[in-house]
Amino acid sequence: AAVLVQAASVKAAPPAVLAAMSQSAPATALADGVFKASLALKVKIALGSAVAIIAIAATAVMLAPAAPARMVFQDFDAATPRLNADGQSFPYCDGGLETGPVGGVTTDATDAVSGRSLIVRVEAPHRLRVQFAPRDRKGWGFARDFAQRPAEWRFDTYDRLRFFVKRPTSAVPHLTNGTTNMAVCANIKKANEGPDDSVAYHHRFNVPAGSWTQCLVNAHPHLRMRSTPETCDHLPRPTGEPGINYCDAMSKLFIEDRQPPTAYPADYRLDEMEFLQASGPENDAQVFSIAATYRATDNRLILTWSRPETEDNVPHEVRFGFEDIHRIGWGKAQTAPGGIVKPAGKGIDHSGMIYDSTALPLRGRSVLYLAIKPRDAERFSQVVVPLNLR
Repeated sequence: AAVLVQAASVKAAPPAVLAAMSQSAPATALADGVFKASLALKVKIALGSAVAIIAIAATAVMLAPAAPARMVFQDFDAATPRLNADGQSFPYCDGGLETGPVGGVTTDATDAVSGRSLIVRVEAPHRLRVQFAPRDRKGWGFARDFAQRPAEWRFDTYDRLRFFVKRPTSAVPHLTNGTTNMAVCANIKKANEGPDDSVAYHHRFNVPAGSWTQCLVNAHPHLRMRSTPETCDHLPRPTGEPGINYCDAMSKLFIEDRQPPTAYPADYRLDEMEFLQASGPENDAQVFSIAATYRATDNRLILTWSRPETEDNVPHEVRFGFEDIHRIGWGKAQTAPGGIVKPAGKGIDHSGMIYDSTALPLRGRSVLYLAIKPRDAERFSQVVVPLNLR
């Protein structure tokens, strides 16, 4: 490009200059030297600019935030559930009682978030309790051992377990008084410890019936289950082992409905269980057990979550957007209609929060980003809600 520019400048030179350059050999030699020096300088400038552009581009690539990591735990797309070392299906239906028929698990493609989903059939008089028991040939392992690509697991990276659940219409509806109707129990253990050495933590959820709901389990359980349950704080490193976080240490877990359904048999569905890394720093200390449901038939969004039992007087604000709020910032997210949510009750058993609205402008959208921030908090927590589920 520099050569073409230089050639054009010579052709465009005034006639007097061209005549002077042709009248004597010294003048011609001088002009030729000037031309070559000018050309070399411009080539150096052009090359320097190209190198600078490449360096800037490379730096931008290096500094660009990496995409959040994800690891599929179970997507239930196979024709039958997988088995653990004991020959049990992974998961299997427990039922929460020791009497009567419990139920079974199958996969099905007629109603799923993607591909196939897991159907957990519950028989009378039981309630939903589906167990994920990660036993391999070496004994009790970790949930991560049963991920789809366990060799690619990235330690100290994933900070939440997400799953979708669809409760039958005969299940107890979601509650509006700060109480909950579902729970996830995660057994946390150190490396090489068995199930008897693990510690059970309960995460409580408030989930509507009849629609697909996304649930996020982060490192803030409600209770540590002992002879007398104890309330918990945020536990990013529950075992105290360097480089091991809550998801890394997760062993056996189960998902349960806290009340039996009103009619039997009752079919619950699970789908798309993944370990995820949040796209930005989250307020797990004050916002946990998030569940989001969208019903397109009446444009209804139901968002539930929990707060610390000691913050009975702290309202939370809900904002929304159609791109990642961690990227655009809290200030650029839109305030949700009626988005100031006050605690409905007091204490651990009434620490649930709820936002329920049909006023969000969601028609024609495929995904919604919701952010929750307690009053005066520096951080918020986000959930990404697909809007086109069946």
